[in-house]
Amino acid sequence: MKHIVVTLEISTKKHSIQELSRILGSEANDFSYSIGDIRGGRVSEYTVWKLESRISKTADLTEHLNNIQSIVSKKRILDAGKLPANCSILLNIGVFYYTAYCSITIPPDHWKWMDMNNISLEINCYPCSDGSDDL
Repeated sequence: MKHIVVTLEISTKKHSIQELSRILGSEANDFSYSIGDIRGGRVSEYTVWKLESRISKTADLTEHLNNIQSIVSKKRILDAGKLPANCSILLNIGVFYYTAYCSITIPPDHWKWMDMNNISLEINCYPCSDGSDDL
């Protein structure tokens, strides 16, 4: 069994969370943070605006990717000219797994969407004890 969390992250050194939310026309999630916020005992040099998939963590990766892509499209977050200069975009996939191994497959249409929007990919895998933890 595995749980999946997918987050679109937009990073900048120029704007706060509030400014970026206003520019993008969408509120960031609670795990977002601004320049100057304390993160892991250090002062953040970046603002990181985050938008998380809104479906069950037990859904498969394709469903999460479809959900993020749908939200981004509906809110027009990545429309041409909307994103401030010097922002970077990252798709962060977190996989929490309860077996001896973990694998994920990203379908070609999602690679194409990431490439078209200059989105980098980060995959983090977290082994968990028995699957009973609340994520």
